[in-house]
Amino acid sequence: MCTHALDGTLLSINPAASSLLGYDTSALIGKNLAVAIPVSARNLFSDYLNRVEANGADQGLLRVCAGDGSERLLLYNNVLFHPEDGGRPFVLGNALDLTALKAAEKVKLKEQFAEREQMEDVLRATRERLSTALQNAPVILFAMDSDGIYTMVEGKALADLGDKRRLVGKSVFDVFASYP
Repeated sequence: MCTHALDGTLLSINPAASSLLGYDTSALIGKNLAVAIPVSARNLFSDYLNRVEANGADQGLLRVCAGDGSERLLLYNNVLFHPEDGGRPFVLGNALDLTALKAAEKVKLKEQFAEREQMEDVLRATRERLSTALQNAPVILFAMDSDGIYTMVEGKALADLGDKRRLVGKSVFDVFASYP
């Protein structure tokens, strides 16, 4: 939790927040929040300040640099506050650190991706073994649709029935019409 002026100058900060960022509270007061934002995202900070002033509030994700150089990802929900005594308006900021959650999501996604690749490798190897077995076994494996049309035909015993390419797309009834 913190408060900042409409120009981004930090007015106050919760000790837990400054500790999370790796700074002493007194070192942050009076500094502009923009200095804690990575250079690649600093141009978005003025947009944020404009939205807060225009809408009276803003929420979203904010990347900030910690004292050790690491980046933290914060989910913020900030509101513009107008003091009753007519003092200068300021922004009351409240944020939740999502850094660990996002890191855990990345790890989980990498694990899921690795599992999927392993399953695809196993499936590919199984298909290859099955295909080899079918091509060398004296059997015919076939599939047909609900109308009795061959959709797939494999196996060494196909030599007895002719070229398999001539069977795919034909009716089982036509193929065996000459058999009693």
